[in-house]
Amino acid sequence: MHTFSSKRRLLSLTDTAEYLGVSTRTLYNRCGKKSRNPLPFPVKRVGKSVRVDINDLERYVESL
Repeated sequence: MHTFSSKRRLLSLTDTAEYLGVSTRTLYNRCGKKSRNPLPFPVKRVGKSVRVDINDLERYVESL
């Protein structure tokens, strides 16, 4: 299992998928603007990259 450094605040979708235990494709499908089932946490677009704030992700996981 991958350990996530607290120094990195923004995670790539690959790291986010590993953290949540889902496929990267699932996250890409759900972060699209026209997604019928959007992600329950905000994503940030940095250029062409999509990033997820680790704090938002941990809040989501704790709420489950």
